[in-house]
Amino acid sequence: VNSSVELSAGHMLFYRQGVVFAQPFDSRAGRLTGEPRPVAEGVAHNPDNGRSGFSAATDAEVLVFRRGRSMTAHNTLQLFSNAGTLLGVLGDPEFRNRAHAFSPDGTRVAVARDEPDGKMDIYGIDVARNVTSRLISNSGDDMFPVWSRDGARLYFAGSARGNLDLVRRSSSAGGSDEFLLESPDLKVPTSISPDEQVLLFTRSVSGLYGGRDIWAVPLSGERKAYPVVQTRYEEEEAVFSPDGKWISYHSNDLGSWQVYVDAFPTTGRPVRISTTSGYAAAWSSDGKTLFYKSDGKIMAADLTFADRVARPSMARELFAPPGMGEDARSLDVDARSGRFLLSTGQSQSSGPPPPLSVVLGWLARANEASRR
Repeated sequence: VNSSVELSAGHMLFYRQGVVFAQPFDSRAGRLTGEPRPVAEGVAHNPDNGRSGFSAATDAEVLVFRRGRSMTAHNTLQLFSNAGTLLGVLGDPEFRNRAHAFSPDGTRVAVARDEPDGKMDIYGIDVARNVTSRLISNSGDDMFPVWSRDGARLYFAGSARGNLDLVRRSSSAGGSDEFLLESPDLKVPTSISPDEQVLLFTRSVSGLYGGRDIWAVPLSGERKAYPVVQTRYEEEEAVFSPDGKWISYHSNDLGSWQVYVDAFPTTGRPVRISTTSGYAAAWSSDGKTLFYKSDGKIMAADLTFADRVARPSMARELFAPPGMGEDARSLDVDARSGRFLLSTGQSQSSGPPPPLSVVLGWLARANEASRR
């Protein structure tokens, strides 16, 4: 669940689809017990960072919350040439578009989008006609789509079973979910190997924004996940090169985000590609250039390879799109045409925030409601 969490009166409080739920929590055993019960409805939520508009006293039955869906930003998916010329707009700018990905043939875009009830679904956009249709919608969140190399399947993160797990489904209408890896930690798929035998993902043991490392899971045999890049810093967004022999990723080991390239399997001696800062890297179709975002600009570095070591040129600026968002995973390159797809033009919801509501004795009210 994309939600902040509060502990109060022996319960864990969390947000789901506009409602704050309370579920008994055994602090000694560190586990939830019993069933979740609703305690407040119409609660504000920021889907960008998972923070929900409520707070609860630790040792008293006092809950404070804000109604509505405040702090929600809209954005636009825009296509650019490598010279920065705006080529077109995709999708609907009245929604919050998140992680997106070009299909291998460049004819479709899969994009995770916020729903009015606070959850996320995955949509498909027909690029030629700019027509959007819903691709994947489950009871939980569906996000972070990754295409198979032949475009026949989508890999994504889904929370239908309670955790953010790795799921696979046919990209055609009417497919069913195949759960590839289930565990309590958070898992975000980022890239599939050209032979579709290895799925790279970001694993986090402390929420969406902490404890992130790069892992892989084989898609045949035992499917036992293993770490690829794991340090005391944050590493994420690993992407295979077109030939599957290299991976790019970004890390905050120097304080700011920086882009690195290493062989796959990794050597443990990654080469830094970015010069000042960098994140959200994407490969050119021939694997000889790496693109990335840095300080509101799209950068490019040419690469040569020898003895399992990448040798980059000095990174150069391609263009600086106006209003480019700071989301990770918001840079895609169409392998066929070389067009860039970016999330731009973010704007916060206007108007004053709704007033705060206070609920006294929320646990007693929940108990009374459950007996009705």
